[in-house]
Amino acid sequence: MKNFLTFFGVLLISVTLSFDGFTQSFYTGAIGVTQSNGGRTRIYSDNLTTRQIERISILVGVSSDDVFDYNEDQDVLISAATVTTPLLSDFEVTSTINNSYSNLPPVVQASYNIYGWNNGAYLLFKATVKNNEASAINAVIGFEAIPRINGTYPNDTLQWDVASQTVLIHKSAYAGIRFLSSQQTSLELIPWTDPYANDSLYYTWLTQNSFDPLLIANSAGDGAVAVLGQDPVNINPGDSATFYFAVSIGANETEMLANMQLAQQKYSQITSVESDLNNIPSDFILEQNYPNPFNPSTKISFGLPQRSSVVLKVFNTLGEEVAELVNESLEAGTHSYNFDASKLTSDTNDISTSCNQNSLFCCFCWCK
Repeated sequence: MKNFLTFFGVLLISVTLSFDGFTQSFYTGAIGVTQSNGGRTRIYSDNLTTRQIERISILVGVSSDDVFDYNEDQDVLISAATVTTPLLSDFEVTSTINNSYSNLPPVVQASYNIYGWNNGAYLLFKATVKNNEASAINAVIGFEAIPRINGTYPNDTLQWDVASQTVLIHKSAYAGIRFLSSQQTSLELIPWTDPYANDSLYYTWLTQNSFDPLLIANSAGDGAVAVLGQDPVNINPGDSATFYFAVSIGANETEMLANMQLAQQKYSQITSVESDLNNIPSDFILEQNYPNPFNPSTKISFGLPQRSSVVLKVFNTLGEEVAELVNESLEAGTHSYNFDASKLTSDTNDISTSCNQNSLFCCFCWCK
C-alpha cells in the first residue's frame, strides 16, 4: 500500500513539453540521441547523422511465455517529448510505451527519461516500469542493444569488460553501456538475424546469469545484438520499479570509459540522498523544506521507521510532474535531498522574486 504526505513551498515552475511527430531528439555537442514514440532509442556521435547504436529498447520478462519487447509488444502511450526547461540536466527527452500493440502479457508500461549535458559524450537513462497487471509480477528488467558503430553493421566487436562492468562495443570508435542503479547479471551476444528472438529466448537470455565474453560481427553479416539482464524485482499492482543505465562514446576505449565515469558522477548527483541511520523516527515523516523561500536550492528531509521503497516527486500547481528526486529502497532513519531549482527559470536566477506567484508541492510515498 502506498502512503502520501505533501509539503507546500514557494517557487515559480515552468515546464513545457513539445510533441513533434515520430521522434524527439537532442545533440549535446558530443553525442546525439533520438527517442521514438514506440520506445526505440538511437545514439549518434554527431548531430543525428552517424549512428553508433541503431536501437536500445527495454525488455520486461515475467516468464518464458511473457516478455514485453520492442518488436512484438511495444506501442506509444505518451508521445516522445522534449523537455524545454530540464531540471536535472541540460537536455532531456521523455516517452512512455505500453503493450497496446499486442495486448499480450505482461501488462506493463515503461517510461523513459534520457538526460544529456552540454558537450558531454554520455547519456543517462532512467527507465520506470509500472505493473498494470491485477497481481504482482516478478519482473526481470533489461534491454536489447543493436550496435552500428560509425554507421555500419559489419565487424563490430562486442565484449564484457569485468573491470569496468561495462559492455564494450567498438570498431574504429567505441561505445559503452553500463548499469548504474543495479548490478548486471546477464549478457547474451548474438549475430543479428531476422527474426533473432522470441519470448522464450529473451527470457532465457535475461535470466542466464552468465556473460558472453566476446562476439565479432561477421564482415558479411548484418551486425550483432546484445541482451542485458539484471536480477528480478517484485512489482505490486499499480507500483513501479526504476533503474538507471548510461551510454557513452569515445574515439578509443580510454576516452569512452572516462566519459562513462562522468555519466556515473551525474547519476550520483541526481540520486544522492544524505542519510542518518542512527536517528530512526517512530513513524513516516516528511519535514517542511528548508529554507523556504529559497534561492536556488532547498533541502527536503524525511524519516523512515523501517526499510522502505521511497518515491519523492516534485509537481507544479497544475499537477504536472517537474522532477522525480528519489525512487529507491532506503534503510530506516532520516534522509534528506538537496533540491536544486537553478534550471527552473531561464529569465532570472533570482527565483525568490517569483515566490508569491506559484507554489511547488512535493509528493512523498513509501511502500512498507
